[in-house]
Amino acid sequence: MDMKKSLPILVVLILASSLLFAATPTVVPELEDPSGREVAAYGQPGEISGTLKAESGEWYVECDGTLYELHMGIYGEANKEILKDGAAAVVNGFIYQNHIAPTLVKSGTTALRFWSANRTPLWSGNGNGNNRVTVQGERAPARP
Repeated sequence: MDMKKSLPILVVLILASSLLFAATPTVVPELEDPSGREVAAYGQPGEISGTLKAESGEWYVECDGTLYELHMGIYGEANKEILKDGAAAVVNGFIYQNHIAPTLVKSGTTALRFWSANRTPLWSGNGNGNNRVTVQGERAPARP
């Protein structure tokens, strides 16, 4: 076999194998009560539709018999009246087990954003996540 012809093929094979390795998902831990940062870090992007529920000071969305906790950060905690208990909602965000770090919550004429597509909290650092804390007692890695 001609070395000049086989070298480009070898380079392509090496690049292809490195891309496959890079696309392999990392191991996602089994966490009993994840923080919002952990939900955003380990969750898969998705959308669910259901009914909003307010229970014990937390917001949830019930979908097909499953209650998903919404991790809306300090904005959601400080503004309990932003959503209506019992209202229909569509939630986009990062879904981890029965938890969601919502990028968008749509209910009626209300559309609220909490997390960015790059998994940073919008309520911190003028909406850019610049003032978010480093990992303090949480298991998720800090995002650059």
